[in-house]
Parts: sequence; C-alpha cells; structure tokens
Amino acid sequence: MKRLRLLKEPSVFGVLLLIISGVSTQLPPGASVYRTIRVWFPGETKAMRVDFYQVPEKLVGVMLFTSQGVPVARAAESLPLGFYEGTGVEDVTGDGWPEVVLIGVGGAKTLGTVIYQYKNRRLQEIGRWTGWRLRIVNLERVPVVAYTPKQYGSLTELYVWREAEFVDVSDSFPDFYGPEVEEQKKVLQGNKALPAYLYGQACQLGARALVYGKSYAEAETLCQRTLQVVRLPSRVVPNIQGSSAQDFELERKETEMAIYETLKQIEHARRHNLSRISN
Repeated sequence: MKRLRLLKEPSVFGVLLLIISGVSTQLPPGASVYRTIRVWFPGETKAMRVDFYQVPEKLVGVMLFTSQGVPVARAAESLPLGFYEGTGVEDVTGDGWPEVVLIGVGGAKTLGTVIYQYKNRRLQEIGRWTGWRLRIVNLERVPVVAYTPKQYGSLTELYVWREAEFVDVSDSFPDFYGPEVEEQKKVLQGNKALPAYLYGQACQLGARALVYGKSYAEAETLCQRTLQVVRLPSRVVPNIQGSSAQDFELERKETEMAIYETLKQIEHARRHNLSRISN
C-alpha cells in the first residue's frame, strides 16, 4: 500500500518542515514565504519544494519547484488576511499521495480553503470551502474533511473523497458529533433566558446530529425538553430589545412550530430507518 511521500532524508519517508522569513525573487512582488515543505508527488522521481507565500492585504498562494529550483506550478487565492493553521500537504483523498491544502483568512470569522491535487506538473483544484473552520481529521483510518460553515448555528459537515469528488458522509461518523450534541443540550440547562429561536436551533441541530446515529428517542427527548423551555416565560426574552408583546409572542409561537416540525421529521426518520432529517 502506498503511503504519503514526504521528504525527511533520502532513504526515509517523513517531513522536513522549514519556517522561512524573507522574500523569494521568484514569487510575486511583495510576497514572503510562509512555509516551505519538501515532498514527493506522483509522477516525480525527486522531491519537490513547495513554497506557501503571502502578499499582505492581498493574497495567499502556493508554488511548486523541481529539485533544481525550477518553478512548475502555482495557485493563489484572494485571502488578504494571510494563512491559517492547517495549511500544508496532506493525504486528503486516501490514496497515499499528498494533496496541497491552502487555508487563508478572508475576513472576520471567514476562512477560505482550497485543496489541490498535483498531476502532470499542474495543480488541479479538487475541493473548495468558505466558512468558519476547516480541518482534516482521521476517522476510522479514513482522512475526512471536517467543515464548519458558521461559528454558531451550524453543525460540522464531514466529507470524504469518493469517485473523484468530495461526498458528504456526516451520518457515517455519528460518534464525531457527541461534543456538538452536548453543546446544544447546554442551551437548555440552567436558568439563563435566551431568544426563542436559539432553543429551536438547539432542537434542530441536536436532533440532526443524533439522527445521524439513529438515536431517535434521544433526539425526541431533546426537542420535547426544548418545547417545555420555550413555554417558560422566565427562560425566553425578545430577539430584538424593545419588541412589542405581540411580536414577542409571535417569535415564541414560530419557534414552537419549528420544534413541532423537527419532531415530525424525527418520527419520519424513525419509521423509515433514516439517518438524516431536513436541514
């Protein structure tokens, strides 16, 4: 079985990671090298140099060089706030060869991620995400892209490479979502008063994660408890300060209706042995 080809020594596979400050004359004007990695790619007989570079307030990019220092491939993204942790080379597709993972900051609470595959001396984009967070995790010995669209109000989405594309397999790894379910349960705990929609969101997100593992009863219990909390005057406050009593009551009723809809979806999933409910 092939394994990730990363250079450490001529006779040993591994990583040689160099953090370099300075400017390369072969990169765009104003660019500085953020990280350099030497790595073997498919179709190459010698290790190549991979430079990740950034131009402040403009872009981040990656450039590949032959062992003789000849540039052969380049890609860049308009992510003006620089690189973010996770940028590097990693076997993301599970074929034993490395892909290039570029993660940069596009703005407040927004990361841009592009994954490239090296073929025929070209960098081919095979995946792209924009959101709050992205990391590569290993679940059951499978490389998985874990993508979180928003800081609040979303579940992590899990993707694996299958038949030349990334496929959503979130319901294949239900144990991954334990911490996210607990996070939604915490919304219901204590005596803190919150806008009604946050309780409805806790029901919807928690139930979706629990149904991934076909934990229907636990999902139903969570949403029934959410319904009880929404009906307690001491636990609910207006979403917009100064709202009229009529608008406040409408917010609460709309949340109740959303919770009832999620309960219907849980029951539908139970009857048909499904591992997903609607978003």
